[in-house]
Amino acid sequence: NPDLSPAIKSAILEHHEDRHGTGYPNQKKSTELPLLTRIVTVADIFNALTTDRSYSKALPVYDALQLMKNQMAHKLDPAIFKELILLHSADALL
Repeated sequence: NPDLSPAIKSAILEHHEDRHGTGYPNQKKSTELPLLTRIVTVADIFNALTTDRSYSKALPVYDALQLMKNQMAHKLDPAIFKELILLHSADALL
């Protein structure tokens, strides 16, 4: 789509990279990825875990965050993941 910015196209392409460079398609480390890509990575995983799918039921937010922390930390920018946790902690207080 020519209307998408290069930053958006990059985030779409590279959101399956991981922190240590073992993701795909280019095996880039998180230090090589733009901030937007690292945000999309966290958001995509969280959305996949908390949305009903044909192959799995949505997890409650707390369970999704626990799973991300315990089993997917290698994929996540720690600072962005922390912000997601803080966002949901603030929601719980409202």
